[in-house]
Amino acid sequence: MTSPLLLWAILLAAALGPQVPAPEDPHFARGIEYQEAGRLDEAIAEYELSLKLRPRFPVLANLGSVYARLGRYEEAIARYEQALKLAPGQAAVTLNLGLAYYKTGDFQKSAGLFEQVLTSDPENLQARTLLADCHFQLDDFKKVIEQLEGFEEKHPDDLSIAYLLGTAYLRDKQTEKGQRLVDRILSKGDSAEAHLMLGVAFAEAREFKPAIAEFEKAIQLNPNLPQVHASLGRILLQSGDRDRALPEFEAELKISPNDFNANFYTGFLLRRNDQDEEALPYLLKAMQLRPGDSAVAFQVSLVRMRRGELDETRRMLEDIVKREPAFIDAHVTLARLYYRKRMKADGDREKAIAEKLRLEQQEQQPGSGKSEIKEDAASGKKQEAAGPPKP
Repeated sequence: MTSPLLLWAILLAAALGPQVPAPEDPHFARGIEYQEAGRLDEAIAEYELSLKLRPRFPVLANLGSVYARLGRYEEAIARYEQALKLAPGQAAVTLNLGLAYYKTGDFQKSAGLFEQVLTSDPENLQARTLLADCHFQLDDFKKVIEQLEGFEEKHPDDLSIAYLLGTAYLRDKQTEKGQRLVDRILSKGDSAEAHLMLGVAFAEAREFKPAIAEFEKAIQLNPNLPQVHASLGRILLQSGDRDRALPEFEAELKISPNDFNANFYTGFLLRRNDQDEEALPYLLKAMQLRPGDSAVAFQVSLVRMRRGELDETRRMLEDIVKREPAFIDAHVTLARLYYRKRMKADGDREKAIAEKLRLEQQEQQPGSGKSEIKEDAASGKKQEAAGPPKP
């Protein structure tokens, strides 16, 4: 079975089709000719010359499509947005614009564009599946369920929907509903997707050994299936096997460079191995993918602190504790930073806050003081339960 991720990308990149040229515009006509012949660089040159005569929707739309086919997504985005300013509400261009943002890893932006398409065309299965996939990438599994729950019954043979919805059910701990869709996929034959879903079910139940076994079976069947290496890496990390976890996250990045968890955990583990310079690009990528994620910002702040960038570290940590007052390790690290800057009163305050939060945590969860990664699969939040490694 084909993975649902970007199933539509190849088709939609040329969803508009070359537009009919104006008789007085030979550049547009030649651009279409070159585009249809696959001579994309020459098509770009002709379309750009056409735009110098007069910016028009068909030229901009075609040019955006060509840039997208070449993987030049930032340029595609610019041209699609210009096209939509001239002709607002064009669903095909809006869909292609959403795909371009998706390919850059901006799932929030792409989700908003797919929602626009569904507003005018609620039955558009491509837009709905892509919107659900955006929510899936953002670990917002309840929204995946909201998008697909009714449509899954209308499209019982669409295994991509079954995979997305089934996995979302399992991540949301709706095990019976998820298992029903696993069974549907298995009824079509053994598949990597089914084993990935079974692994997720075991992982949610914290049954590490069978979860690892299912993820490994999925990898044997399809080593290029998105999410499978990251899922194995996360369960290995939870079981304490950091050495095996890191290569899995690195393998995921070769398949899905914009995978948030793979970037975050690769950066985290490299930082834990005192490889700060190698860790930082992955952490910054994770921050780009989810700008408001405090766990990522915290990891970046630890790298900044060890590099002696104390003012920037202070700004980041103060922002983190303002947004998430219960983030223990951010308070602990901020206290250390204040002491290094000889700001004793501020350091004492942050230390007292951290100690108070730790006592409250121990009362709620006895024995939770071990240093480990804690994960909330529904929210995607991650933080080190005890004090962070010394900066």
